[in-house]
Amino acid sequence: MATTVLIVGAGRLGRTFEHLLRRGKQSTVYLWDREPEKMPATVSLPGIGSKVDVVFFTVPTSAIRPATDHVLHHLQPSATAIYVSKGLEPTTKQSAAEIAEELLGATRPWIVLGGPMIAEELRAGSRGHGIIAGPGIAIRATLESILPPESMSFETTSRARDVSLAGVLKNLYAMAYGVGVGLGWSPLALTDLWRRCEAELVVASDRCGIAREIIIGPAGIGDFHATGGSPHSRNRNAGVQLTLSGEPDLHAEAIVSIPLLTERFPTLKELDIVRSMLAIMSHEPAKKVFSVLSNSHPLS
Repeated sequence: MATTVLIVGAGRLGRTFEHLLRRGKQSTVYLWDREPEKMPATVSLPGIGSKVDVVFFTVPTSAIRPATDHVLHHLQPSATAIYVSKGLEPTTKQSAAEIAEELLGATRPWIVLGGPMIAEELRAGSRGHGIIAGPGIAIRATLESILPPESMSFETTSRARDVSLAGVLKNLYAMAYGVGVGLGWSPLALTDLWRRCEAELVVASDRCGIAREIIIGPAGIGDFHATGGSPHSRNRNAGVQLTLSGEPDLHAEAIVSIPLLTERFPTLKELDIVRSMLAIMSHEPAKKVFSVLSNSHPLS
């Protein structure tokens, strides 16, 4: 019997999951968005709610709470909710996992899906790697059956909070690497910046209470490699854009989350790259800020 999947959010990642699921031919897929013009066909949530087995929330972190409230009461209690955003909610400074725990707890199965997943590269045939974390980890078998096997691999962990926060942190450092790209740094300088981003990411994760095995794995360093290294990455490109134009991409989770992250974990402001990114976001010239960073002592 085919699995029925609802995707909430018709952005790049939502449409990518729709594409992959249709290619897998093992599920019935519906795409819903609060803006009807983004939907390929009209979808009635009351009409399909009793059929849905899995719901992907591919919305920004700031939209998780209203989207969950709007959608889930139409669905059967056994439907698993999957959250993929990697930011913090502005009003609470909570990650996707923390919001899901507060809203759903043990009332229905839910997971966060972390790890390297660049929408454009998944659509082009590259393989992503998903970290399934939360009380609904039994959904792994379903995901492996409905997605093309060459499109995604998966692993599971119980550390949903850590996976969510690792995703928030890696976006910060991917954006920082984008600043170096935007400044036109040489390959040698970018290599040093990359190494320093990796090292400081681990230090920052300790200050956020993230388990070491999570940050050095695919949800942390692995996802930084994908996001920092891909020219398709919104957060890396947010750093490039901020450097070249001085204007932030307000759709990038890193832009929204960096100030929230440092308010929640104030000791992050002591770290060189974090402090530099806050300065650039406060309209200090990126070239001046990063010239100081490039001349400072490398992280050990």
